[in-house]
This record gives sequence, C-alpha cells and structure tokens, in this order.
Amino acid sequence: MYDHLELAYLGIQVPEPSSLDAFFGDVIGLMPGTPVGATTHTWRDDAKVHRLLVEAGDANDASFVGFEATDDAAFDAVAELIRSSGHETGWMSCSTGAVAPTTTILSRKLRM
Repeated sequence: MYDHLELAYLGIQVPEPSSLDAFFGDVIGLMPGTPVGATTHTWRDDAKVHRLLVEAGDANDASFVGFEATDDAAFDAVAELIRSSGHETGWMSCSTGAVAPTTTILSRKLRM
C-alpha cells in the first residue's frame, strides 16, 4: 500500500527491559545495539546503532514507531499526511536515542 514508507524504528516500554533480552537475542536473532541509558536495551539487525529500543516503564506496549521514507518527496508527503491528521511529527537522533514516547518519528533514508 505504501511502498515508499518503511518501518525503521520501534520503541517498546516494559517494566523490566532485560526480560526481553533472550527473546530478541536468541529467538529472533537481533544483535545488541548501542546503549542509550542504564534502563534502555537496544537491538538491531543491520549497521544502524539501533532499530528497537526497549525502555523501562509501565505501558507494556509500543511507545513509538519510526519510519523511513524512500525519497524526499515521499518523506514530505507522509509528514504532511501525519500532520494533517492531527499528529505531531518529531525527530530522533540515532546517536542518542532520545525520543518522546508519543511523538511520531520520521527519518529521511540516506542513499549512498
């Protein structure tokens, strides 16, 4: 349906992030990502510093999703669609992982 938009990042909030370590590492086969704090565990399946962030908290649910657009035009169109639907858009730095849990995160996909 939206072949110009890809799920790139996922945040999950659970009371004890380490409780999911064996599942993500041994069952799914993800690699540990770059640490972003004492209570957040990160995972990845590619060269990014992390794709999945498991934060300590009471939600027991997804806390954010981040998407990558395949090109600038797709990025701008999706960002406008999200904003026109009444949602905020924000930015995530992959080097820090600092994210507000209710913010929709957008990322321009870098092409090499």
